[in-house]
Amino acid sequence: MEQVLEFLKNHNFDVEWFIYMPDKIKSNLKRNEKYKILDFHDYDNAVDLIRDIKPDIIYASAYPITTDMAITLAAKHFKIPVVADVVNQVAVEDRLEKMIKTNISGFFQSSVSTDDDQNEKQFMRRGRFWINKYRFLFRTQIVLKINFIKIIKDFFIIILSHSKWKDINNVKYAVDYHFVEGNLLFNNLIKNGYNKSSLILTGNPVYDKVFQKLSQITPSTKNSKIRVLLLTHSLYEHGFWTRKQRDDLVKELVTEISKHKDEMSLVVKIHPSSEILSDYEKLIHPIDPSIPIYQEEDLQEFLNNSDVVIVYSASSGPIQALILKKPIIMINQNLPGDIMLERKIVTECVDPSKIISSIHQAISSNPATESKINEFVEDYLFKTDGLAYERVGKAIIEIIKKSKH
Repeated sequence: MEQVLEFLKNHNFDVEWFIYMPDKIKSNLKRNEKYKILDFHDYDNAVDLIRDIKPDIIYASAYPITTDMAITLAAKHFKIPVVADVVNQVAVEDRLEKMIKTNISGFFQSSVSTDDDQNEKQFMRRGRFWINKYRFLFRTQIVLKINFIKIIKDFFIIILSHSKWKDINNVKYAVDYHFVEGNLLFNNLIKNGYNKSSLILTGNPVYDKVFQKLSQITPSTKNSKIRVLLLTHSLYEHGFWTRKQRDDLVKELVTEISKHKDEMSLVVKIHPSSEILSDYEKLIHPIDPSIPIYQEEDLQEFLNNSDVVIVYSASSGPIQALILKKPIIMINQNLPGDIMLERKIVTECVDPSKIISSIHQAISSNPATESKINEFVEDYLFKTDGLAYERVGKAIIEIIKKSKH
């Protein structure tokens, strides 16, 4: 996304970020050299927000997220075009009961994923935050005089979305224009009822940097030890797992690998924004304080300096590892079906206690052949030129020009 914004700034765009957090943003954090920061707590509803900033275009979400739904409704009222990313659906089956249990328990949690040690815990903090976001949508609907039956239907759509991940790319969440990251998804969206003229095949800017650096990367020299990289994923933060599920898995993996320090070294890289570094330090350092844990650093450097990568969900990190032809181990913890497992391009590990044998297996016999990688890229990533950000940026410019006529 950063490259898209830089591209737009070079074309004299002003970018404003609308941030929603449980607490009001501190004034010093609102200062940003590049962008203006708008705080969710400063607006009663999305109509007030749009009326205040008067945007030419809105980059939102095409999913049932309360704040984005509110902004999309207000944008439609003011006849402002809304664009959104539509990403590949990594989950291919529903696990209704498990997701419902996880989300109900999450509702009563005393913290949210972005909290740090300075945030005070509060009873039902996550649930209160969800209620505040829903109230923002509800107030928007009231201001726009939306039919009360429609308001009730939207409420149940949002509630059901927390239990039906498979339904995420549904045409009922569509906005004006969608940036689509791959050929397979493009065709599936048309089958699902999306208007073809609203779909723009761009690829995903998330992978631009890795494609741009592919020709520049010099393979790192082999080490005497097997270099293992653990890429965590914010499944707990997004409500798919409980904290205990995440903690137990991380501790078991770290414990097992630490038993083989003579032949393996471990580096942990967590999500740059959705996870909390101190959480992982408390998990990992009591087991082995020498294991480095990183968050904001460049992922590609870690991928380049690894011999094998451990993941537990398909996301941008594992896909970047695949592009770099790194052996990948997928810890299968009974999550919904995963595209990387489906394509047989990762080594599957069902039992984390057997991670050591999986590491040796992945290195000696990497299932991700050249042809499988190329097929995956063509289906899911569109192009390997590293110019998805430019295609998105140019499309935004053209959409604005069209809306002005």
